[in-house]
Amino acid sequence: MKKLILYTMLIILSLGIVTACGNEKDSESQSGNNSPETEHTETQAESAPSIQTGVFIDLNSIDNPLFNKDIKVLLERTLDSLANKKEKEFKSVFANEETANAYMYLFGKDYAFEKIGTVEEDQEGRIVVEIRGKVVSDNEVTTPNSYYYFVKNKQDKWSLGSID
Repeated sequence: MKKLILYTMLIILSLGIVTACGNEKDSESQSGNNSPETEHTETQAESAPSIQTGVFIDLNSIDNPLFNKDIKVLLERTLDSLANKKEKEFKSVFANEETANAYMYLFGKDYAFEKIGTVEEDQEGRIVVEIRGKVVSDNEVTTPNSYYYFVKNKQDKWSLGSID
């Protein structure tokens, strides 16, 4: 009885495999004469999505006492350097080269900065600015909310401390 069940299962499994392989060969022969239009469509699907890059925020219209002139200038330089891929300018907004190098993974992507969210001071005295927009990374458009943390050094000079 056990042998009968085993042989029956083996036959059913074999038929399933043979049937699946047969259907694959049939579909290959049917799609073997692809027209140029079909190939073109497939190429388009594989190309990277694009967005209009740039900074589309009027930072001067933000009326918040925490969002002072120095922070506006730094944020504008940061966003512009990311959107327009200006490496030297991007690195210049950070307090030191080590911090700048830690955030270079963000550089070189396509950015569209579209809206400012919150402007707050956190418990450590940093000014946190939320920016909303789009980024193309790994052939995918995402809409992250990024947080830019501005810190003041002992000489009362602002710099970008981190990006989250």
